[in-house]
Amino acid sequence: MTTAVHHPPTTATDSRHNQTRGERTVRVALGLAAVVAGALLLAVPGGVLAYRLESLLVLAGLVTVVTGLTGYCPFYRLVGHVPAALRAGDPERP
Repeated sequence: MTTAVHHPPTTATDSRHNQTRGERTVRVALGLAAVVAGALLLAVPGGVLAYRLESLLVLAGLVTVVTGLTGYCPFYRLVGHVPAALRAGDPERP
C-alpha cells in the first residue's frame, strides 16, 4: 500500500533558504577568502590585538561559508529580509 506524503506549500517566509543562488556563491567565495587571509595572517608573529582580530576574521569567514552553503542567514530572518527573487517565486530560488 502506498501512502501519500503531504508537503505543505513553502513560502519565502517559512522556507529553509533565504538567499538566492548568486548570493550563496558570493558568500562562499568571500568566506573562503577571509578564512585563507586570516590563516595566513595568523602565521605571522604579532601582538595580542592582531591575533584576536585575525581570529575574528577566520571566524567571520567560517560563518559566511556556512550560511552560503546552507542558504540560510539567521540575521535575515531576524530583520525580516526576504530577497525579491524569493518573494516572487523566481526560478532562481534554491
